[in-house]
Amino acid sequence: MLGYKHTEEAILKMIKHYENKDNHPMYGKTHTKESLLLISKPGALNPMYGKIHSESTKKIMSEALARKINIL
Repeated sequence: MLGYKHTEEAILKMIKHYENKDNHPMYGKTHTKESLLLISKPGALNPMYGKIHSESTKKIMSEALARKINIL
């Protein structure tokens, strides 16, 4: 599924389906503390553990965020 793009028709269909929040599978539910710990990937399990972004990468991320904020 990596790189898959939904069609406009599929996106509109999903938007319409989830307008009613009761249709969402996680509506009214919460994750357990154990689940949250597994999701967060603490310490060495995290792929960025012990790594630092380079200045050029930080600049790219900053510009991308600025574009995203301007669009919204």
